[in-house]
Amino acid sequence: MANVYRTEYEVKGTEQELKKFIVEVLGDGVTERQYFDLEKIVPLDGQEMDTVWGSESEAFNFQFCHVSSTKIVFRFDTNNCTPLHVCFALMNKYTLLTFNVRSCCELLIEAVRFVMNPRIQGIGCECHEWNDDGGVWRKYIKNEAKYLWGYSKKPNLEKRGFVKVGNTYVKVHFGISLEELRPRFKVS
Repeated sequence: MANVYRTEYEVKGTEQELKKFIVEVLGDGVTERQYFDLEKIVPLDGQEMDTVWGSESEAFNFQFCHVSSTKIVFRFDTNNCTPLHVCFALMNKYTLLTFNVRSCCELLIEAVRFVMNPRIQGIGCECHEWNDDGGVWRKYIKNEAKYLWGYSKKPNLEKRGFVKVGNTYVKVHFGISLEELRPRFKVS
């Protein structure tokens, strides 16, 4: 079953460092479209996406949430996991920038948070999975889901367009061409 993960990057730094990040990672917006191209950051070189990136798809539904001279916030979606390896590659390359990355799956099963601040050595990472013990992780996932998806209760999958096949749910797309399912803003 496809489980869409929404990931948000909040990147802060000096105007010069942030401009460099935007042009190198998201494109200049003048001669090329701006989108989050995982292949541009960590090339596949013939290997599987989930092995190289940590997710099973390219980034799609890219959008800017905030842009200023010292801070940029953007979101994108991927299938079945947060692209962890891409996140670490960016944090290791742009060590003068502060990163706050948060991700949560559409089904509220898992939430992930990465933080990297140049004043503090290392990368902070939290990963929480939903479990039925009623613990604090549920509350954390609900808060992340409310922020990223707009809801904090596990969704009714049938109402969200999923069909139950055996013990799993599958998303069915009626009347949608394959071209419409390709990553938005990506020109092949």
